[in-house]
Amino acid sequence: MKNDDRHSDVDEYEDVEYDEPEMSSGHRAGEFLAGILLGGAIGAGIALLFAPQEGRRTRANISRRVRHIKDDASDRWDEAKHDVQRRVKRQKRRMRRQLKDATERTRDRVGSFG
Repeated sequence: MKNDDRHSDVDEYEDVEYDEPEMSSGHRAGEFLAGILLGGAIGAGIALLFAPQEGRRTRANISRRVRHIKDDASDRWDEAKHDVQRRVKRQKRRMRRQLKDATERTRDRVGSFG
């Protein structure tokens, strides 16, 4: 067997493109959540300063807005988490398929020597 034949399987995979999971999506989601919370807090403070309503009413409105922002951020976090989980599952399936294909080719080549 020539030296070139032994490395042909490796060369075959050099051109294969792999979808690598985005590791930074969790980081971006965390930054997004922090931005929403900070924006909500700043907005609430500004609303208190400029609100023409009485204090009790203003606090109730701010409380309602903060709850809404918190719920929205929680929903977005869950969506991002599920998206990352889905991508990881898909990548694992691809890798298993590639490993199975490589194993079968290796068995076929080893079997051809016997």
